[in-house]
Parts: sequence; C-alpha cells; structure tokens
Amino acid sequence: RCAWNAVNEYIWTQSFNLTAGTSYDFSYWTQGDGGTGWTSDTFVSSTQLSTPTAPTQLGATYSYPGTGALTTTLPYVKILNVFTPATTGTYYFAVRVNQPASAPYYVAFDDFRLEPTPSCIAPSAVVSNTITNSGATISWTAPATAPANGYQYFVSTSNATPLTTATPTGTVASGTSVLLNTLTTGTTYFVWVRSACSASETSPWSDATSFNATLPPACATATAPVDAAVNVPAGSYTFTWSAVPTAVSYDVFTGNSATTVTTLVANYTTNSAQLELNSYNTTIYWKVVPKNAGGAANGCPVWSFTTQAPPGFCLAATYGRYATATYTVPLCDGTTVNIIASNCYASEFSNVNVVGGNTYSFRSSIATDFITISADGGSSAIVYGVTPVSYTPTADGVIRFYTHKDNQCLSEDVNRARQIVCTQALDNKIFNNDGFSLYPNPVSNMLNIEYSDKISFVRIYNLVGQEVLSKQIDATQTQMDMSTLSSGTYLVKINSNDLVKSVKINKY
Repeated sequence: RCAWNAVNEYIWTQSFNLTAGTSYDFSYWTQGDGGTGWTSDTFVSSTQLSTPTAPTQLGATYSYPGTGALTTTLPYVKILNVFTPATTGTYYFAVRVNQPASAPYYVAFDDFRLEPTPSCIAPSAVVSNTITNSGATISWTAPATAPANGYQYFVSTSNATPLTTATPTGTVASGTSVLLNTLTTGTTYFVWVRSACSASETSPWSDATSFNATLPPACATATAPVDAAVNVPAGSYTFTWSAVPTAVSYDVFTGNSATTVTTLVANYTTNSAQLELNSYNTTIYWKVVPKNAGGAANGCPVWSFTTQAPPGFCLAATYGRYATATYTVPLCDGTTVNIIASNCYASEFSNVNVVGGNTYSFRSSIATDFITISADGGSSAIVYGVTPVSYTPTADGVIRFYTHKDNQCLSEDVNRARQIVCTQALDNKIFNNDGFSLYPNPVSNMLNIEYSDKISFVRIYNLVGQEVLSKQIDATQTQMDMSTLSSGTYLVKINSNDLVKSVKINKY
C-alpha cells in the first residue's frame, strides 16, 4: 500500500475475537524505497474506520531510513508489538504510514500475524562478529525474562529456518554469546538461537544472523614505486605491490594529499597496475586495499611518490595519435598555414611527412601550447618550445608533431588546431618556369604536363594533404587522368632533378 495523500492513511486487518487478560503478539514485515524515509505506527481498536476514534497505539513509532536514492531497495524489517486486551471482544489492528515532507515512492507490508504470546520468549538481535578464517562469535539480547535452561543454537550453510524438532548444534548454559570454531574458510553460515525455558519447553527460533568465515586480508606493501620514492619517470609506469595470500583482488586509490586518497582508479585481480603518469615534479598519494569474501583490509597505509622534474620536452601522448593518417603538407610557399586538424587535443601527436632541406614552422592555435618534434618515433626530441617551433630536416622522412598544454607536458581535451607553415629550400625554388606548362586549368579529365627537362615524379594531393594520384615518369611530358577525382581544388607537385614545382588546379 502506498502513502501518497496529505492525510495519513491506515491499513486494517480483519477482525479478531480476543480474550481479556491474554497476551498476543501482533507482527508484520515492512519495506520501502530508499528515498526520503518515513515513519509508521501500529494501532489496535474495536472499530475499523479510516480515521478511528482514539485508537490505542502499540509500541513506539517505527522510523524507516532513507538513503536519498529511490532506486535503492532496502531490506524488509520485522515489527513486533504485544497487546493484552482488558476486555473480551472484537478487535482490529492497523498500520498507519505517516506522511513525510516528500511521500515515499512505495511502502510494502507482508506476513501480518497475530498469535498468543509464547510463554517462552526467543532472544532478539542475534549478530555475528569477531569473524576469523575459522570461526566467529555469535551474540544476542536476552528476553525480558531470562530462560531457566539457557539457550540453544543451530548452525547451517542453508538459510532455511530450522524446524521446531531440529536437533540444536549446541547449547549455552549461561551468558548471551557463543564462539563457533572449526568452520570452513570461505563458507557462508547461518545461525539461529532459541531460549530453553525448561527441559521440555523452548521458544521459537530467532531470526538468523549470517556471516562468511573469512577474515579480511592484510594490507600490502608498495614495491614500485616504494613509499616516498622520487624521480619516478613520467609516462607509462607499472605499479606493483606485495601479493597478499588471502586476497582475491585489490582496489587502488589515489589522491592529492595523504588525507584525500579516495579516488578509485580500478579493481585489479593481480598485484600490479599499468598506469599513465602525465605530470612532472608532482607528489602523488596512493594506497592499495586488498579484498576477499570476508571484506576489505582495514587501516591500509597511504604511500606517496614524486615524479621526475620536467626534461624540457614532452613526448607523452595521453590521447594518442591524431589524425590517424600521416599528413603531407599541401602547400610549401612560406606563407600558407596548413592545418592538420582543428579538433586536436593537448598531449597528442600527428605523423607528418617532411622533405629534406625544407623549413617547417610547427604551430598550435593556442598561443601558450608547448610543441615537441621527434624524428625517431617518439624516442627522443629534436626541437621543442612554446609555439611556434621551427625545424629543417636534412633528409626526407616522417616526424612526430606533439602538442601539450605547457612545458609540464599537461594534457587537455580542448580543441586546438595543429598547424604547419612550410618554406621550400632555396635550391627547390630554382625551377625553369619558362620551360614549364600545365593545362588545362580548370581540368575535367586529362591534365597535360610539360617541362624542358625530364620529369621524374608527379604527385597530386587534396587540400588536407592526402595523396590521391601519383605517377613515376622519365620523360619531358606526361598526362594525369583526373576523371575519377571529385570536383574541387588540388595541389600538383612535379619533381625534376631534385627540383620541385607546386601548382594549384581546379577539377570540375
């Protein structure tokens, strides 16, 4: 039943004929959502009305907790009240859900029960604690009248409540606890307790307590980096710690101070983790919490380490390579800003084809970005500095063009354009234009190229630097079939005796 309305609601049982002076137990189970929480009261009355006249409240108001999350399902709770009527007659029992500031999403009730109060009362609040790999202590709260013959307990690996005729696992002559031992590590056990009021009379079994006979693991020891290590290299780093024999997994946490190591990196099933260190001269705090079926290790230490000082260049690439294709500069006229991509990130690189003797100015659209150029696949840096950075290769090849937020090699997932201005080498500019012709322009199908000296190679690129056509030649004239290309602007590069001529053409 749900409590939605502003007026608090009652839910009533059927009628019961009760005898004066006899004690009765009225009980039920209740459950609700994890939202705001709510309270409920239990009543008894000789009438059954939506708003009864002066009903008698049984026991104290029950408060159901709230977690703030409607999707969280909280467990059922048993409510027990005792009622002794002063007069024989017809009685009704009711539960009223009290309206909180915000109505509960749902309230559920189950297993309403009315029965004579047993003369032998079961213990309550049975709990398990001090759990080890082979045992646990079970304790409980005695009833108002302690049983003359102590207590009996029943241990099982099943959660099925034992029958009244079940043979107890053991007895407790005095006190309200028992130590269970010789248990199997890793096994879940259920325990019930009942009062032994005499040699022939016992109470019903209590509600069960359950536990897993596994002690939480011990803490680990940092092995790499060791605690308080310095000059830990940036980049990909393998963290390791001592293996804990009873642990099945490890939670790794980090933080900015010794008291804020609360950010969970991940859970690992081995005693190592491959992580990326992207900052220099920074102290990082971390800890490892081993876990198993018995829970998580308690009181594990916080370790720290400090990364190396910045080397002056940045070869880390948190976001990897972008764009994926190797870029060829379309225009090498000393003025055109060639854009590899406009949605690049800091801590990322692009592969770029370079021509020996040409001078390249590598730039970022963010004026404070730090640029690093590598010619050996990222193993070392050739030139580096705040944008722009110039580099003149001595031979043709592929370089890596890194962009970072600053000289601390920080990453940033904010778009910036990765740009190149290319200037041809002086000897590449001495091209006999009088002996050169290229036609027609614009072109539809066949492009004719003629030169006074032998042409060795013709390459055609689109404006994003992708080579779309190429042809090796050993003649003074040739044709390029452009019929398969889409309409647009292209760059034609003609090589002759180590000289290069670049011409823009339009395809229609």
